[in-house]
Amino acid sequence: MTKKHRLRRRRWRHPRSAIHTTHTDFLYLCTRILSNMTITEIADIIQPIHQCIRDDKAVVSRLCYDSRKVNKPEESLFFAFKTAQNDGHRFIPELLLKGVRNFIVT
Repeated sequence: MTKKHRLRRRRWRHPRSAIHTTHTDFLYLCTRILSNMTITEIADIIQPIHQCIRDDKAVVSRLCYDSRKVNKPEESLFFAFKTAQNDGHRFIPELLLKGVRNFIVT
């Protein structure tokens, strides 16, 4: 195995720290940054192409991309990603029934 192949199989590591990044770590970090922000403040940061905000004062304290792990749906922001394996758009109706009202759809 060449050096190039060995490097490709390692998890990414920030050069100045020993913190490994994963999707979960990234969402945890984002949750810490965005905690207790309103959906309007988040929209100002993201600058979406299209937005439909019905409750300007909705506070977001949780970010999620897995519909099975949603807790506190009234405070959740769900990312509906479309990947090669799955399509997060399929879960939006189910999440609406659970009470999630904030979505980012790609």
